[in-house]
Amino acid sequence: ADAFTVAGDPGRRFGIVTTDSTVDFGLESMAFTTDARANHTLDGAGAATFTVGGALTVGADQAPGVYSGTYSVTVTYN
Repeated sequence: ADAFTVAGDPGRRFGIVTTDSTVDFGLESMAFTTDARANHTLDGAGAATFTVGGALTVGADQAPGVYSGTYSVTVTYN
């Protein structure tokens, strides 16, 4: 899982939205879905850390290799 840190006003609530994407290696591709708990609250110092996990769909004949890709994480303060 990837870890992120956000900062703002102490006690402020915020939401997280992530996107699904693919990872690629040459002409090979695998889809992945992201999963992040949607709502959080900043601590008394105005900080919070959250993680984004996910699931990767690996085909039966998927070629071995070093796959890479990106996804977006948007934090919205409530």
